[in-house]
Amino acid sequence: MIEADDSQAPASVRSMHLQNIYQMVSYCENISTCRRKILVEHFGEVYDAQMCLKSTTPCDVCQRLRQNPDGVKLFDVSEEALMILTALNRMRNVTLRYLAELFRGQLNKKDADQAMRLGHTALPFYGRGVGMSEQDSLRFLRKMVGFQHTLLNIDL
Repeated sequence: MIEADDSQAPASVRSMHLQNIYQMVSYCENISTCRRKILVEHFGEVYDAQMCLKSTTPCDVCQRLRQNPDGVKLFDVSEEALMILTALNRMRNVTLRYLAELFRGQLNKKDADQAMRLGHTALPFYGRGVGMSEQDSLRFLRKMVGFQHTLLNIDL
């Protein structure tokens, strides 16, 4: 859609539009940061998420955190991200869902056969996300895609 709408636009404009999409996906998938804080700070203002938590009408994230303060756990997946990025240089035509299955070590029959045939079950990141849900592993990988896009478009 962006490519079709912006076929005559400079690469920087297309890149900005893609970055906006990645930010929107990140906002939608967010489960740990106050939505009001994200929105307000997007427009250059400062917002204390504690205000939302104390509000009678908190955002959905703060409401969930209020009901279950230990419901969100943070994990350092830096090492796994590097493993995945390194492996992707040798992999072709893989989907995020397939990568998530590899990361969790939980492949369906069709994908398991393909993974064995291609040697993907021997990749260093295979099974490293065994404790993650399918949704969490997909969120992690989508975050990586958006972050990588950001890094590729930084003007130094």
